[in-house]
Parts: sequence; C-alpha cells; structure tokens
Amino acid sequence: MANQKPKYKGSKYTTPIGRASYPAIFEPKLKFQTKTGEKEYTIDVLFKKGEDLSQFNKSVNTALEEVFGADKKKWPTNISYPLKLQDELIEKAQDKGQAHDHYEKGAYYAKFKTNAKNGAPVIVDHPDCNAIIDPTEIYGGCFVRVSGQIKVNVIPGTKTVYCTPYLGGVQKVKDGDSFGGGKFDAESAFEPVTFDADENLTD
Repeated sequence: MANQKPKYKGSKYTTPIGRASYPAIFEPKLKFQTKTGEKEYTIDVLFKKGEDLSQFNKSVNTALEEVFGADKKKWPTNISYPLKLQDELIEKAQDKGQAHDHYEKGAYYAKFKTNAKNGAPVIVDHPDCNAIIDPTEIYGGCFVRVSGQIKVNVIPGTKTVYCTPYLGGVQKVKDGDSFGGGKFDAESAFEPVTFDADENLTD
C-alpha cells in the first residue's frame, strides 16, 4: 500500500548512568498533545556534565543510517535528536519560579518513552537485575540507566524527523537525594555496571 509506513528495526541502546526525572514507568500517563486518550510510559534521564555519551550517539546514528543511508550529507537538516541541553530545563524552571538546583548547565538529558499498548518497561535493580515492583523505588533523583531501541519517525505533513529512544528497560543503580528534598550533592564516581540491553527489552 502506498500510504503504509515503512517498518524500521531501529538501533538498540543502553545509556550511561544518569538521574531519573519525572518517572512514569509503573503507571502510564496521557501522551502529550493527544486527543485520543492514549497513554505512555516515560522517564527523563539527566546526565552529568562531561558524561561519555558516544555509544548512545552511535546508536542514534545507526538508526539514522538505516533510514537515510551512510552518507550524512544526504541526511535531512531538520532532525530532532534525543539529547537536549539541561539549559532549557533551567530556563523553564526559572520562568515558573521552580527549583532547578538539580539541573546542570552544559549537561545533557533525554526523554525515553513507549506507548502503553506495547506493555510496561522492564524495571530491575543492580547488580542482579531482580524485578522492582515497588513504585516508590524509582523517583526523581535516584540513579538509573535505561535501554531500548532508537527509531526514526518521519512524520507525514511535517518537515521534522524525530529520532526517538523508545523505552525497553530501566535499571536502578543506586539511591540519591530526592529532587523534592533539597539540593543534591552529586558524586562523580560510579561502580562498574553490567547491563545487557538484550535481556531487558520489551517487544
């Protein structure tokens, strides 16, 4: 069929450790700007300034290559990449008079999501990857890493190409000060973590 969307496999990813923000991974929330009542599971992850995000970016490029080919000169110029600067979150918080000490200027963050109809993400602990069933275990400020697939969405009728990291799994690495409990004293070192994205994806 001429109007049928092409199916892309996407590219698997596992992020470095970051801090959870606005997690809605046990109970889905209404999709942003939807009139259909659809819901999705989402979590933002804040990465510290200078974090090595090269592998995540490599997964993004792999997904784009699958759709547009290896020659980057032929890629669209209007691609919306998943990594965004936390500067924009600081500005929004300042405009609303909200606390923003947990954001770091010059650092990146990304939003991860999946449609609720695809099922909930896998949520596990560290290091044994035991299932976490208590929603209070995942909160804004705890340390996590996430895995899933990056897919490219070419939206009909628009000029923007969205490179979206769909959420498959969340691993809680350690506790941290809750964003609601005051300024966080960030640590710069983490224990080595082994997290196999293949074992923690939902189809």
